[in-house]
Amino acid sequence: MKLIMQFAFLFILLINSSVVVLAQTDNESSRATLRGIKSIYVNVSTIEDKKLIENGITSQQIITDIELKLRMAGINVVETLNEQTNDGEPNLHLEIIILEQNDYIFVYSLSLEFLQLVTPVRKGKIIAMGTTWKNDLVGYIGVQNSSKIRDYVKDLVDSFINSYLAVNKNK
Repeated sequence: MKLIMQFAFLFILLINSSVVVLAQTDNESSRATLRGIKSIYVNVSTIEDKKLIENGITSQQIITDIELKLRMAGINVVETLNEQTNDGEPNLHLEIIILEQNDYIFVYSLSLEFLQLVTPVRKGKIIAMGTTWKNDLVGYIGVQNSSKIRDYVKDLVDSFINSYLAVNKNK
């Protein structure tokens, strides 16, 4: 009986907690690529998991969260890439990958990337879309706490905003 109680306790602890692992490419050179960016387009991968959608986590809700945080920081956000006033098609992309382990736990990966047109040094005439700033989170979370994923996204966006403002001091 004691063993069953211990397993029950560990199971409850597991589904009510989360583990987060952070990896980032936020350094002086990646921040420098944000200098002079006048506007940003935001896009998010499509969220298809029904349990997440039932908990209010949709692609559109995440886009709204990100755009709001950027605007509150004084960063101009455009609705389409065509509206941008500067070259380079800068866009902030969030890739969300959710794996449902069972009825109680999600494993997730959040990857926030800033992409813009870049030119390789060796071939100056080639222009390609490239990631110049990136921050990742990987973890697991209980299904009933899945709304915290929005908080984790906001933390990633805060990291981006800090990097952006560090090189765009007049914002």
